[in-house]
Amino acid sequence: MANSDDNLMMRNLHGTIGGQVVCKVRNGKSIMTNVPKRRKKGPVGGQEGVRDIFSEASAWGKHVMSDPELKDFYKSRAQIGMNAYTTALRDSLNAPLVSVIDTSGYSGHPGEIILVTADEDLMVVKVNVVIADSYGVILEEGICTSDDSINWHYTAKTLIDPVGYTITATAFDNPGNAGTLSVTIV
Repeated sequence: MANSDDNLMMRNLHGTIGGQVVCKVRNGKSIMTNVPKRRKKGPVGGQEGVRDIFSEASAWGKHVMSDPELKDFYKSRAQIGMNAYTTALRDSLNAPLVSVIDTSGYSGHPGEIILVTADEDLMVVKVNVVIADSYGVILEEGICTSDDSINWHYTAKTLIDPVGYTITATAFDNPGNAGTLSVTIV
């Protein structure tokens, strides 16, 4: 690939030339590529599902670009070569991961703490905890608190005997993706 620095003819040029070449500016550099070719056939295999997922991610990216506060957030988190839109798109395609539910400080008494570790490329915005019995009946649920958006704390409110009960933590990111982990207390 050839590079041309300070070329007055190419500076900030963007669009299609003669239906053969596409010019665009990315991160201050002028780029020329071939015009993309469209397939005449329909989607193959799982492409339809992938297109739907990407359409949702693209809609989130467009929403971010129309909201100055979100745009600034994503722009501040963008890696080299990425902008707010592509960072939002990537965020929308990746759900948070709940990796740990620590029940060592919980024995079923009000005020005891359940610790949850949840992480995501950019930021986990909310973690919800549900305590259910062995039949799936919800006994208690609530929102965790956090100081750093990775380590979350849930303070129990109800007196129960938790043996055999399931604790489920669900983490959410800005686009609304969810990641879940459940543990059964033995």
